[in-house]
Amino acid sequence: MIDYEDKYPWSDELQCRYISWTAQGLTTLILKTPDNYNKCDMSGCIRVAKQAMPDVSKIVVFEGDQLGCVYTRKGIKWTSGRAI
Repeated sequence: MIDYEDKYPWSDELQCRYISWTAQGLTTLILKTPDNYNKCDMSGCIRVAKQAMPDVSKIVVFEGDQLGCVYTRKGIKWTSGRAI
């Protein structure tokens, strides 16, 4: 069992523990979380991503080694799904 409190920081905004954020290109951010039991809040994820990268249009969330979800912006609307 992973000791989350010692290993991964908690984000009140994301409502989850996370490992890292990584930029991929000019409009995509990748969020890595410890595992698939650790779900992040979509609205919080978008807020944090926009602070880091104002023109972000895609957020890819990995839960452990697995693709969790992808948030995609078209215009002002954000949607969630699993396809990259």
